[in-house]
Amino acid sequence: MKWFVGAFVAVGLVMAGVYGFLRAESGTSTDEAGNTILHFGALTIPVTDDEPIGGRPPIFRGEMVNPEPEFDVTPLGDDLAFVTGEPDRSLLEAMGGQDLFGLFGRAVYLGDDVQGSPVYLFQQTGPSIVDVFKGWFTDVETTGIFGSSYNCCASQSQEGSAPVRNQPNLGFMEAGDQTYVTAEMWAIQDDVAVISFVDENGQALGLQRPVSGYVGVRFEAESGSRSSPSIRMIAYDSDGNALDEASWPPPT
Repeated sequence: MKWFVGAFVAVGLVMAGVYGFLRAESGTSTDEAGNTILHFGALTIPVTDDEPIGGRPPIFRGEMVNPEPEFDVTPLGDDLAFVTGEPDRSLLEAMGGQDLFGLFGRAVYLGDDVQGSPVYLFQQTGPSIVDVFKGWFTDVETTGIFGSSYNCCASQSQEGSAPVRNQPNLGFMEAGDQTYVTAEMWAIQDDVAVISFVDENGQALGLQRPVSGYVGVRFEAESGSRSSPSIRMIAYDSDGNALDEASWPPPT
């Protein structure tokens, strides 16, 4: 009997330790500008309030803190902005597994995309078990698992590596019978007013203002296609000056 009690206590201590580990850097804070910031490990996500919408997973609302463009954005193409609505948990539930068994997951609702679907950022507040063991036996350490409605899921490396840098992602997703090419970027710097998306021929595909330091779009592709589209993202400040651009090859 004693061994059973000892084992039970040991398991409890391990679970408590894991809980504390997973909760590390997982709360909210306030930045110098007074914005409420949700911490996804080393990522900082501006949100509207420090308390989420109740339920599982808890849902925060995204916040647009970047400056408005003061120049004519018409040449950049259609406005692909997220439209504020009410969070719909059905999309999160359909993803499955991102709530870490219903215990620790958090999500940020950014709005509905131009196709009318809700867009979320989400995080498990600590590394996966695989990541934990990898960190013990290798030099590869992670601070959590993150993802979005367009790209699920990736392990977040230590601060200073993607996606803490402005690391773009290109991928594909299926919605019903339609295949989409997706393009997104996290952790966009504060002085960016708008991001434009341009194809390989320099034709404007549209623009989007960052919400919670994130932009994400999807474009229709040939059904079932996994061809190699080329998309560039160009960041502009509020005066229309091009600050930076990024392009990337599709995943292999």
